[in-house]
Amino acid sequence: MKKRSISQEKKKERRIVRESVIGGILGMLVGLVIILGKRVYFDDKYTKLENLLIDHYYSKDNLKNAMKDSLGKSYIEKDNETAELRLNFEQYMISLVLEDINKNEDAHITTYNHFYTGEEATKVRNILSEDKVLTVEENGDVAIIKMPDFVKGKTYNELKEYKEVISHRRKIIIDLRNNTGGSTAELVSVLSAFFEDDETVYTEISANGVTEYKSNQEKLIEFDRMVILCNGKTISSAEALAHCLKSNFGDKVTIIGQKTYGKNFSYNIYKFRDGDLLTFVTAFMGDCKGETYSSEGIVPDIQCDDEKAMDMAMKLLQK
Repeated sequence: MKKRSISQEKKKERRIVRESVIGGILGMLVGLVIILGKRVYFDDKYTKLENLLIDHYYSKDNLKNAMKDSLGKSYIEKDNETAELRLNFEQYMISLVLEDINKNEDAHITTYNHFYTGEEATKVRNILSEDKVLTVEENGDVAIIKMPDFVKGKTYNELKEYKEVISHRRKIIIDLRNNTGGSTAELVSVLSAFFEDDETVYTEISANGVTEYKSNQEKLIEFDRMVILCNGKTISSAEALAHCLKSNFGDKVTIIGQKTYGKNFSYNIYKFRDGDLLTFVTAFMGDCKGETYSSEGIVPDIQCDDEKAMDMAMKLLQK
């Protein structure tokens, strides 16, 4: 009797496990069907609009001209008129949405709410992938950091390679002239080189409020005096670096050179499967207090031409 009872219990346990597995699989399938159903529903609306206009609108010429006006040089000509309209329809819709959004934006933002096709996208990707290298030079008791850009997973690591050189010097020059910015994630990593663990180093201000970014890398630099060099081609993350360091360390940091570009916001780059790119503004760039800098640019503490900036920085640090 005991053996039979044990056997029945085991069978019952197996049945429960089997039913649970089957139930889990069915649940996953139902969820997948719901997700796909929603996707088909929304995709179908868009597809119907495309089909209705291209196949049935009374004037294909008017539709074609509307696309040409919106897309400009991005419009692609083909021998088959229907194929031509279908080819251009997606970027036409994106262009209309961005155009309407940009009606409410200042000129310095509209440049970054943009859709790139074909050769345009290739040029953008080539510019973003240019190989520039961070270097550190020694000049007496001064470490000169020449930082050309912010590349995710690269710039901080290049700086860390010079840890020994930098750690033995309490006077720092950071040359951000012609640094056109780059990854905000890398900006946070580079800022971390100046802060203790878990300190707020950078913020982003958007419709969702203020988002704080904490130090996430090893602190590399202790300094008594710092000079930051900048010019009109110091842009975006480079401006944010200068702004954050000046804001946090105050009089220990002096900015020398020319007024910066004034791009005080970050933007997202989305790559479509066909290689096209969409860029759009996501947030304003702020210091640890949640304050951004002017879209007119950062005005240096001491203004001078590029040719004189480095000499002026060295003289200031030797006082």
